[in-house]
Amino acid sequence: MIVTRKIQIACLDKEHYKTLEEMLRTCRLIANKAQTLFYVYWQEIMDQNVKSKDVTAYFKEKYGYSYQQTIYHNLRKQFPDFPSRLTDDVISQGNKTFKADLKNGLLKGERSLRTYRNGIIPVRSQTSKIEQTEDDYVFSWIKHIKFALVFGRDRSDNKSIVERIIKGEYKMSDSKIIRDWRNNKKPKWFLLLCVDIPERENALDENIAIGVDLGIAAPAVCALNQGKARAFIGDMILLKRFAMQKQHRTRQRNFIPANGKHGRQKVDKAIYKMGDKERRFVHSFNHKITREIIKFALKHRASKIYTEDLSGYDSNQTILRNWSFYELQSMLEYKAKQQKIKLIKIPAKYTSRACSACGHIDKENRKTQSKFKCTSCDFEANADYNAALNIARGGVKIPKDLLTSEESDE
Repeated sequence: MIVTRKIQIACLDKEHYKTLEEMLRTCRLIANKAQTLFYVYWQEIMDQNVKSKDVTAYFKEKYGYSYQQTIYHNLRKQFPDFPSRLTDDVISQGNKTFKADLKNGLLKGERSLRTYRNGIIPVRSQTSKIEQTEDDYVFSWIKHIKFALVFGRDRSDNKSIVERIIKGEYKMSDSKIIRDWRNNKKPKWFLLLCVDIPERENALDENIAIGVDLGIAAPAVCALNQGKARAFIGDMILLKRFAMQKQHRTRQRNFIPANGKHGRQKVDKAIYKMGDKERRFVHSFNHKITREIIKFALKHRASKIYTEDLSGYDSNQTILRNWSFYELQSMLEYKAKQQKIKLIKIPAKYTSRACSACGHIDKENRKTQSKFKCTSCDFEANADYNAALNIARGGVKIPKDLLTSEESDE
């Protein structure tokens, strides 16, 4: 399984920053010129009515190379001093995006030809090496360029990933180098490290599953489909997020455009920093929440994790506006796959109104945000835990009479 980690890098030789800048500029130029050539040659293919299976033969006969290699040799003439491997990698990535754009209606005018503004520098795993020295973790690359890996607070546990690459437990895959364009005076460089992590063998029980209810009081509540095990994960985190949102909105409300350029820049920068801090906070805690969910599943040998399918929810609703549940589910999905645990999304309907003890569905069952009391059997529980139990059992079976009433309402 391939995962990507963003790690800040610093050149050991400061003169190499100039080389990186030039590489980035050239990669961007090649990427944009390649998109134009892909488009021109594809128009030729369409005009000549060349079938997909005959494209390679057509280009070899006319230009002496395959479709992609024709573009490669064209651009090599324009950038003869640029490393051939980087040229090839930029064109290969551009070909993938161009094909995706074709499927999305590029030739029909449904989207414009892709333009790269910032650019990336491709990094081949075969020409790269990560090793540990006395003081640093060093990433060695082409042209004798070496970087120190900067982990900072390391909330995503990137250092552990790097150590496992060095030990041979994980493998580095083709990666990318990018530049943070927000500060031109002191730019930061990052390695988007792609890591091939082998899926783990765990003694999981096919009959055991957990349900995860995503909510406001606690970002995640876990329940087991067998027994009474439960976990409340991320309590009180949302209060911090609400405080950040309030600060952010206050700054925006108090924003008064200055007559001079510098005054406005300072205010804009303060607003941007607040928004960026909030985003990083949520991203970091989503990692922590998903790690705890996986730990809970492994502890109880659960082979399946059930979550609510939130795809039908309006993005303006409070539950989604105040917490990045889609990001959380995405993280949970790849972490579960790594442990060979199935992630199954089920309909969210009635999971919070149905009684996990008797199955009775009534909107009056949920008295408050945190309390659940069944109007039929008097079962009482934490409302989020009750919902998690329903989810752990694969969702709620809606009675026929309730289905009939729903159809009549429509």
